[in-house]
Amino acid sequence: MIVYQQSYFGDLGGDALDNGKLFIGVANQDPETHPLPCYFDAGLTIPAAQPLAISGGYVINNGARATVYTAARIYSLRVRDKNDVQIDYVAANDNADPLTDLAGPTGAALIGFGTRTVNDRLRDWPSVLDWGAKGDNATDNTSAFQQAFAEAEGRLMVPIGDYLVQPGLNFPPGFHLMGQSRGGATGPGSVGNYPASRIIFGGNGAAGLKQANTGQGLFHGSMTGLIFDTEPNAEIDWIMDFHGLLNFDLADLGMENRWMGGGCFRTRKIGDEPTWLNSFQRVQTRSPDNGTAYNFDIDCTDSGSVLSSYTGGRGAIYRGHGNFHSFGDMWQRGGDASLILSKETLFQGLINLTGSSFDASFGPGILIDLSVSPGGLTYFPVIVGNSFRNPGEQYDIVVQPHATDVIQGGIIVGNAFSVGSSKPWLIDTTKFTVEFGLNSFMGAANQRDYRVMGTGTMNIAPRLVADLPTAEGTIAYVINATSSTPNDLVVAGGSNHVFVKNCGGVWKVM
Repeated sequence: MIVYQQSYFGDLGGDALDNGKLFIGVANQDPETHPLPCYFDAGLTIPAAQPLAISGGYVINNGARATVYTAARIYSLRVRDKNDVQIDYVAANDNADPLTDLAGPTGAALIGFGTRTVNDRLRDWPSVLDWGAKGDNATDNTSAFQQAFAEAEGRLMVPIGDYLVQPGLNFPPGFHLMGQSRGGATGPGSVGNYPASRIIFGGNGAAGLKQANTGQGLFHGSMTGLIFDTEPNAEIDWIMDFHGLLNFDLADLGMENRWMGGGCFRTRKIGDEPTWLNSFQRVQTRSPDNGTAYNFDIDCTDSGSVLSSYTGGRGAIYRGHGNFHSFGDMWQRGGDASLILSKETLFQGLINLTGSSFDASFGPGILIDLSVSPGGLTYFPVIVGNSFRNPGEQYDIVVQPHATDVIQGGIIVGNAFSVGSSKPWLIDTTKFTVEFGLNSFMGAANQRDYRVMGTGTMNIAPRLVADLPTAEGTIAYVINATSSTPNDLVVAGGSNHVFVKNCGGVWKVM
């Protein structure tokens, strides 16, 4: 620490001080009786004996002006003239070096930025690097992330890099976590072989991200632009496991749990209070094929998913009260089903599935499980304008009925069903009433045969009625054909619709 660098000293008359003395000592002590070690070099190797000589107004050493150093930042000093008269005394002089302080960890707080400081401005979006994190795919960043969650005042940036952490991080309420990635998984078996903000969980644990208090809702937060992954040998039950999620946004996220027993995302109620007003936009989750956990397990009410993809494990399961909307999503490769709608509520469960795909499932595309219903005689999934491609399965939609209750509700309209299904659905309409209409079935390769279930009209070729599903009860089949073969079964029904049940042979509308 520099004490005086060619500083000027004057006498009581204002002239340059000659034959003066300078004493430097412990702060708030008499420097003549409590001197500090002083030196003539920054390395503190050349001792400067006290009192230090002053000539011509400057400290001198061997007849030349000298710079004086001491290890103490705060010290006392006294200046005397040649007659030992005190010229000056300071009990605690702060010898701060501005450049040293600015280069230190608190330097940004010393610089003004309008009505705030630079430190305040930087805190608008603090970076996890400020807490010592390193995205080098080697450093354990667990403590850095946890400290940042506690101190970052509601928002944190994760720059591009691979950040290794251990599971069990506590995600706080009202917190916004932002990365610099766009989109999520890039292909089968990987959630990002490209530069991204990637958080990688290692070791074993119940959840990568959770909350400290499961009795308090996790509200008004968000995550965006991040990829969450697990190391190949990690055994983590859930990448994220939250209670009481409320008004939470997840966007442009990728999640992959590589453990056969692990899922990606779960949210649960606190008591009987559902999780409300949550959105999932461009979220991609992936668990191993034939994994033993659901990859996406939610009970959100008044919530929705848009342009997202949920892949693998036992499939995705929805347990909520209803008012859940899926638009343009892909539900695929589920072991039990691509999507399970589980009636675990007394409420009507309005669920809107529109323009989504149910692809390559190891079970049906959609399983509607009414067997777990605690009561309530209405459950209303609206399945409109979706496509199914489950060539290995017998059914695209299966309803598991309640043991005793007849449950009302449901619309299945305008869907395109799988090539390989012998029947598009398995539904006992004496247990679950469903409205059907204008659904289609694409036949074998190079054929333009369709099955039309429900009321309406469609121009298609004649088809064996025996091939058409009739177990669902009376369903309207519409065929406007212009040719027939001998022994056709001709059904006259006008141009609108024809009700057909348990018919055989070849038939057409006249």
